[in-house]
Amino acid sequence: MMSAALPACACAEDLIISNLTELLDFRKAVNDEGKSFAGETVVLSGDITLSGEWTPIGTDEHPFSGKFNGGNHTISGLNVTTGTMQDLTVAGVKGKGGGLFLNVEGENAQIANLTVKGSIDGAPSGNVLAAGGIAARLGPGAVIYRCLNKATVTLGSTGTELGPYAYAGGVAGYSEGHVIYCVNEGAVTARAKAVFVMAGGIAGSQHGGGILFSDNDALVAVQEEGNDRRAYAGGIAGSVESSSVSCVRNQQAVSSYTLAGGITAFAMDSVLRDAVNTAPVNCDGQDGSDATAGGITGQLYNGSAAVNCYNTGSVTADGSPWYSYAGGIAGWSGAGFYSSNKIYNCTNTGAVSGTASSSARTGGLVGELNKTELYASVNTGGVSAVPSSALGGVAGYKYPTSDIHDVAYYGDVPPVGVGDRNASDVQALTKTEVESFIVTAFPSLSPVIARVQTGKNTPVNVSLHSHPGEVGESKANYYTISGVYVEPQGHATATTNGSAISVTGTAPGVSLLAAYVDTYRSGANGTVDKSSPSRSLVSALVWVTEAGSSEPEPDDPKDDSDDNNINIPAGPSGNAPLWPDGATVPSVPGEPDTDKSWDERYPRHSCGGGGCNSGWGALALLAFAPLMLRKKK
Repeated sequence: MMSAALPACACAEDLIISNLTELLDFRKAVNDEGKSFAGETVVLSGDITLSGEWTPIGTDEHPFSGKFNGGNHTISGLNVTTGTMQDLTVAGVKGKGGGLFLNVEGENAQIANLTVKGSIDGAPSGNVLAAGGIAARLGPGAVIYRCLNKATVTLGSTGTELGPYAYAGGVAGYSEGHVIYCVNEGAVTARAKAVFVMAGGIAGSQHGGGILFSDNDALVAVQEEGNDRRAYAGGIAGSVESSSVSCVRNQQAVSSYTLAGGITAFAMDSVLRDAVNTAPVNCDGQDGSDATAGGITGQLYNGSAAVNCYNTGSVTADGSPWYSYAGGIAGWSGAGFYSSNKIYNCTNTGAVSGTASSSARTGGLVGELNKTELYASVNTGGVSAVPSSALGGVAGYKYPTSDIHDVAYYGDVPPVGVGDRNASDVQALTKTEVESFIVTAFPSLSPVIARVQTGKNTPVNVSLHSHPGEVGESKANYYTISGVYVEPQGHATATTNGSAISVTGTAPGVSLLAAYVDTYRSGANGTVDKSSPSRSLVSALVWVTEAGSSEPEPDDPKDDSDDNNINIPAGPSGNAPLWPDGATVPSVPGEPDTDKSWDERYPRHSCGGGGCNSGWGALALLAFAPLMLRKKK
């Protein structure tokens, strides 16, 4: 075990916890004495094993509002049961909640550098239920940073009362804050009696705030409780509303009986960007209901976007539903009267299948498309459906209010199965042709934690992973660093030449380094198309120490997987500071042209009544270029 040696400016200790007795005293101070610890830092100085059933830290009336620095240590033996779940108000409704912490709330409140092992297995009766390995509820302004959850989370309910909501998450049950650089390795299962049941590898539900640079490596499931309920299962979050999810990855199977998504089951007024799913997604529908499954999101709704996303997992919407919706990126995408969605720079290679008694709307990229622009994307996954009337290599069913252009796919089915088939620049290519093309590119910074001494400078480089093709030695041609900043200011400065970042230490402390990277895709004849870049967010921490200091070098978390995906830390290890106060949490870049009308934003591409044209966009030109010229140089 390696203890954390942190500079005083990074985590000056107000309270040090070294054993179970001191942890219990800390809990008593919060729960019974009402001490919030706001503005104070609590540091865990060693591993602790809990005994017996655990009552969470914080209450509904007295949340924890300070900083809890786990020091890269582990709290084992977490055992939250029905009897130890506590009263908790979520979204204005009272219910029960459980986790290591019950309620974390307050500006600059933080749980960091902590691993939790054990189990949460509760089935209380009541209204809202929330359970998370680190915290049941994360309030606005609060952060969970560099935490690893290995506790299994199982949320059920007893009695006949049907509550409105239930939230089960590996890291947080219900989050209104930010979850950053976190990993979940504990299975998440929800089978509560509630109208809406949500389960996610990182958060059961994310409202506002965001989830950044996080990874799920455990099964997520909502188990059947009857078709009068809506079940949301997502590899990262069960649902995402008015939020941003960026640089995330799901690596384990996701299952539900109404809505399932590799990243989230449902996204509303949100941006999903630089997201990767590599695991199967299955929605096993019930009689007379519907089943929706998507490699990235089950449903994309009302002003949302999926940008620079990649799915390799199989997607299945089956069982015995009346309607099913299955897509490699989204099962269903639609919007209200005054809003619309976007899906672009996305790639699917996973097999997509749907089964229904009435209509199985199944597409290589989207099952059903309404008020959505889908462009600059590729599908190479096989598609199948029973019945097969709404089966398409790109979309199963398309409404006239949607627009498809500059898209390629592999297969012998039409691009759009049924509905309005107007599109342009849609081209069926061979699998070899498609896989030689770069559509999505995922940037990340290396190292994730950069140490520099005052008066010195250090480079921070960009790693780039691309799909379906590989950039190889031509990586620098496929991205440009378009902006860089450091917050809080005073500890370091940063400059960029467009391909790398140079950081200079000015005063001891910790700051956030954030940059926006524009990534490009392949054009015709093996060129790089810079006409419509995708902007991604990348970040790292800068740890500045005194010149000549012998402070230990922080370990840079490594991604040891060999799949060509984004770099995600493997959980807390080595030495790392807290998330810095005063650092504005980076926002995922929004979508342009929101002030324009639908017709201005998405002009119709008409090709007559017979179907889709193959136009002369970048993807379509691939079909006419010699294959040798399509390879990356």
